[in-house]
Amino acid sequence: MQCRFNQLGLYHEFVTSPGTCMDGHLLCLEKFVHTGSNFGIVCEDDIHLRRDFPQELPVVLEQFKKLELDILLLGYLLDFPLMQHQLNFGDMPSVTPIFSYHSYGSQQWGTQMYMINRSYATQILRHFGHSSGYRERADLNPAMTPHASDHVITKETSRKALIWPMMAVEEGVIRSEVDPGVPTYQSQNEFHQRVFTANYSSELFV
Repeated sequence: MQCRFNQLGLYHEFVTSPGTCMDGHLLCLEKFVHTGSNFGIVCEDDIHLRRDFPQELPVVLEQFKKLELDILLLGYLLDFPLMQHQLNFGDMPSVTPIFSYHSYGSQQWGTQMYMINRSYATQILRHFGHSSGYRERADLNPAMTPHASDHVITKETSRKALIWPMMAVEEGVIRSEVDPGVPTYQSQNEFHQRVFTANYSSELFV
């Protein structure tokens, strides 16, 4: 993964988490907030990046600001091409030559890569961070929103959008401690492979 960032000349820092995927995201958000920067990008460690990522990133950041977003999904889970007026995705007024921007609903999953602003990251940490006690309360109350990145980080604001086409695509093989013989694991793995097949091109991604 690190070689892909290096190949594109992108500054990056890796955060190691001994806990859950959500723990890793929270550690990244903590690190981002402590930098004092107004905008940051968080990604998981199993993604392919667009070859034009460095060139297009400034344009995407300007659109992020123009749309007054809290979070923009740059890599996510979608196993079909997103066309304008696709069911469950609303078009947003900002369209660039390569990318379009769309609102998304509660059934959109994936936190492979996202752009986030400092204010929203601080809000997430305050309500769901390691010192908030939210995880412990949610473990005792099934009615609460699960303490998971794509239940919380991507959903706790109305100022959210995704970019199409994706700027980052998951490698396509999930890593899980769940028994590979369990049907749920198999169906999830097949879904992630479909996402990869629908979005990855060796010409576009490294």
